[in-house]
Amino acid sequence: MEYNLTDKQKSVITWLVEANRKGELDDEFSVAWYTGGGQVLLGRNGVQPSGEQPEITPGMLNALESEGLIIQEIKYQTRKRSGSAKKPRVTEYQSERSRKCTLTRKAYEAVDSGFVLPDSQPTSAIFHFHGDVNQSIIETQDRAELTNNFDFRTIEQRIDRDGGADKEELREALAEVRRLLESDDKLDRGALSRFSETMQRHEWFTGSVMQALLGFATQAAG
Repeated sequence: MEYNLTDKQKSVITWLVEANRKGELDDEFSVAWYTGGGQVLLGRNGVQPSGEQPEITPGMLNALESEGLIIQEIKYQTRKRSGSAKKPRVTEYQSERSRKCTLTRKAYEAVDSGFVLPDSQPTSAIFHFHGDVNQSIIETQDRAELTNNFDFRTIEQRIDRDGGADKEELREALAEVRRLLESDDKLDRGALSRFSETMQRHEWFTGSVMQALLGFATQAAG
C-alpha cells in the first residue's frame, strides 16, 4: 500500500527531507507566501536551501499533514477590504500570512521506502476459549511463532519485575496456563476470562500466553 499522495506532493516532501539531511533546513521551518501566490522557505538562519525549489502550495502542505509527514501551524493576519462608492463600508477578513512546519519521522521513512507503507502491525491480542482444548477456538492478532517451548521461569521473573499491583493475578493466570500445558484436562469455558483486564494491562504477558496456547493447540490438532 502506498501513501495517498500525488507525484508533485511526493517531490515536495522529498526535497524537504533532502534539504534537511544536507543541513540546509531545520526540522522546523517556515513557509511564507508572497502576494500573488509565491512562497519562500526559510531554512537555517533564514536562508533558502540550495537547489531548485519545487512548487509548494497550501493544498500540498495540507496533503502532507494528512499523511502524517509534517505538522503545521498556520498564522493569519487581519486585512481590510474597502467597499464600493455606493457601499463604502470597510470589512475585515483573515488572510494566511505564513506556516510553521515540522518534519516528522514518518517523512524520512516515507522517502526512504519510496512511499510504500509498511505492513500494519496489530497492537493487541483478542482471545476466546471454548470447549475442550483440542477443539478450542483461539483468535489472536499477534504474530507468534507456534511453539510449545514456554519458559515459565522467564515469565515469572518478568512478573516480579514488571507486574506491579497485578503480580498475584498474573501468577494465578500463569498457573492456569501451566495446568493446561501439563495435563490433558479440559480447559473450562472462560478459564482465563477472569484475568482478561489484568492481561490487557500487560501485553507482554498476553503475547507469551497466546504463543504457548497456540503451540499447544497446534500440537493437539496434529
